[in-house]
Amino acid sequence: MSDYLQDDGVYCFTSDKALADVVTAQALADHLQKEHAFALRDVHVFLEAIQSKDLRSLGPNRQHTVWAFWKTYFAPTATVEIQIDGIETNR
Repeated sequence: MSDYLQDDGVYCFTSDKALADVVTAQALADHLQKEHAFALRDVHVFLEAIQSKDLRSLGPNRQHTVWAFWKTYFAPTATVEIQIDGIETNR
């Protein structure tokens, strides 16, 4: 379980401009997915998120772009469902 807010010195999902909106978040996810050569075949991915202090401090739009990033990152080869404290985020 995680809050899925990447913060590694390269990307900080709470403030990075690459996650300013869904389109740019999806573009970054697509780029990184290809760069990492990440592929799952015939897999269902269930991401259960915890409500961290950082996640709670983000507005709903920024949270939505984070989920869009992860869904896009996994989606080319997997079915993705994301839940936060039991609440599905699939919009």
